[in-house]
Amino acid sequence: MKPILLLDVDGVLNVFGNRPPGQALEYEFWFELWPIRIPLGTTARLARLAEHYDIVWCTAWEDNAPRVLSKYLGAYLADCPYISWYAGSGPTWKLNDVRVWLEEHGDGRDVAWVDDDLYEDAQYWALGRPDLCLVKTDPARGLTEDVVRVLVSYALSREREEAAA
Repeated sequence: MKPILLLDVDGVLNVFGNRPPGQALEYEFWFELWPIRIPLGTTARLARLAEHYDIVWCTAWEDNAPRVLSKYLGAYLADCPYISWYAGSGPTWKLNDVRVWLEEHGDGRDVAWVDDDLYEDAQYWALGRPDLCLVKTDPARGLTEDVVRVLVSYALSREREEAAA
């Protein structure tokens, strides 16, 4: 069974801050009052990740992520579930709700979480959990090829381990 990929939007797919000089954009549009800037190659990198993961939106966008972003990044993303936020607090404000969501929906599966807002509390939670891979992105660069390599490598390692068991 594929692992779950908890996917953030802002700082992962939508870059902000001091972007690298010459960073080309695949899409640039406004959503409500927010500028959305998706770097060139993001659609292809996300499609590669979808080959190895079941994607779950892990973003403050909630139901807007599948509804809006699937039009740009791929129709397959429209059916991906999203996590709703209730008890956000602490440095990694999503952590409590991610724990609850995984307890209710994770079915003991391996999980990777890619986000620009992962801090010491999330790292501490991940200690001793070989079923969990945290990848923090640079919000100005987003979902780079290096990030994808780490995530694909993790998914393949979990697949090999499952096959050996």
